[in-house]
Amino acid sequence: MGRRGRVGAPLSRAGGCAVGEGTGVRVRPKRLFATPQARERARELRRESTPCEELLWVRLRDRQVEGVKFRRQVPLGPFIADFCCVERRLIVEVDGSVHTELDVIARDRERDDDLRGLGFRILRLTNEEVERNLDGVLALIRAEL
Repeated sequence: MGRRGRVGAPLSRAGGCAVGEGTGVRVRPKRLFATPQARERARELRRESTPCEELLWVRLRDRQVEGVKFRRQVPLGPFIADFCCVERRLIVEVDGSVHTELDVIARDRERDDDLRGLGFRILRLTNEEVERNLDGVLALIRAEL
């Protein structure tokens, strides 16, 4: 496994976002608690940001996009999101070439499904998109907000 990825088991529906028995109502926890391992790993990832993450962070920080707050390397349960706007429930992932491998694609899909089940939307971008078209990437993020 590369620099990123899952830190622990997948979120359980009972511990995360469950459907009320017989009601069809989705119950969302008020706060998604990060595992201690995910919190520590997030600290490490903040210190070891990739050049593309740094490039995007300079433009997302300090409420520069639509006046909303983004956080970077955010632990969400056992997962770590590259960038997250909790207020708008948007996660932005900047993926390197390792994310084109079949097993990594399958893990990403499972992770995204778990996070969507918690009410998040996920926007996946490539390093190349961030490097070559940062203004276009920011326009995509604005459109998702």
